[in-house]
Amino acid sequence: MLYNIYMGKRRIYDSNFIIRTIMTAILILVAILAWPKGNVAVNQSNRLDDSKTQVKVVNNRINIRKEASSSSEDLGDVYQNEIYDVLDYQEDDTYYWYKIKTSTDIEGYIASDKNDPYVKLISGVIDLEPPVITTDEDFLVFDEGEVVLDDIHCTDNYSSCSLAFEDNYINLIVTARDERGNTSTKNINYYKVYSASPKMEETSDNVNASYLIEKNGTERFIDVTYTLNKKVLSSDKSISYEPIVIFYNGNFVEIDSMVIKRNLKELNSNCINDYNMNLKEEYLNSDLDKSSKLCVNFTITDNLNIKYYRIGIQGVENYNNNSNYLANYYSKIYKW
Repeated sequence: MLYNIYMGKRRIYDSNFIIRTIMTAILILVAILAWPKGNVAVNQSNRLDDSKTQVKVVNNRINIRKEASSSSEDLGDVYQNEIYDVLDYQEDDTYYWYKIKTSTDIEGYIASDKNDPYVKLISGVIDLEPPVITTDEDFLVFDEGEVVLDDIHCTDNYSSCSLAFEDNYINLIVTARDERGNTSTKNINYYKVYSASPKMEETSDNVNASYLIEKNGTERFIDVTYTLNKKVLSSDKSISYEPIVIFYNGNFVEIDSMVIKRNLKELNSNCINDYNMNLKEEYLNSDLDKSSKLCVNFTITDNLNIKYYRIGIQGVENYNNNSNYLANYYSKIYKW
């Protein structure tokens, strides 16, 4: 009888043991299934250091990517409230990418959506601003046409920057880039200014220019002859050949030429234009032979603070003709 009771208690004891064992196994299995996959940033120190650039994870979990791309290899995960030093930084249209290194030596990028941040910058600075391009003047003057760019500078709040230039006829396209790859662009007007001689000769692909410039007190007499150095077909020419005669003050503000006194003198008889730079009737519908001459002849009274003046010709060829891309190609600016 005692033996049966003892055996009964043992059976009860064995049943409880089995139940506890099964429950323990279930709990272990659940823990294994719930345990994050991949290399996890365990034992992360999470120490805030204001002397460094650091970020704090806001989302519950974020993938660590090998490269700054959502399609790059997944190296593991980081978790909410963990703090990391920023080793490098990149961005694309959608994400900011922070390069980090975990306490388990996983090194890669974590992303933060630009519109819904997963990661928060909590100390230090990440340079997101492009450099600022400045000049000492509102415009540049290149004496004797020599291009000097010392007056153009770039500044950046967080790193150094460098400049690149592209010449686009009468303005410079200036691009500044900082160490982070941020860029900015600015168009800066410039003028190439030359010293005028009493007699000058210039040659271009389409026209040769001969200048006679004389000064008498406050008056200047300017006689310019443009000689075509190639034949211009009737289909390619303009009917009107307008001279480029522009005057500027010291700030390169154009002075209205209509208020400048002009005394047109008689043009040479072999010129193909009249005083208004319109072609003479006999040349209207004909080709213009090589050595045809266009003439400008006038006197200017200097009473308007003129400092620079531009002389040239436009309409040597049809405006729609690619070889006459810009009419001002046939002009130069001189010191008064």
